[in-house]
Amino acid sequence: GFVVTEAGSGYSIAPGVIISDTDDGAGAVGTATLSDETAGQVTAIALDSAGSGYEIPPSITISGGGGTGAIFTAALDNDVGLDAVRLSLSGHQTAGGQLTLQYSVASGECEAKRGSMTLSKSS
Repeated sequence: GFVVTEAGSGYSIAPGVIISDTDDGAGAVGTATLSDETAGQVTAIALDSAGSGYEIPPSITISGGGGTGAIFTAALDNDVGLDAVRLSLSGHQTAGGQLTLQYSVASGECEAKRGSMTLSKSS
């Protein structure tokens, strides 16, 4: 998705949206939306095509439309359905507090990448 950092001002038509390719991702396409309630401001970007391979958020450039100052950032949605991948985890915590985990994939596909993981206790 996209997060509005600044809506800008003075846009008379929806500006163009350029979603940059990254080293690992390409092909994302978006369309800017102007709101009737906030005349001249870009209030959203609709994702027309997600592209593929993005591991880090791409940069977003807003251009044209007669206005200035609209700034958006991209956020990746890497959530996977709970039953899509089943993992078996084991690990230990060092005296310094570092948690080391090893995993094996029981079903589905999984590859360790940059990011975060949330663990919860099961009964």
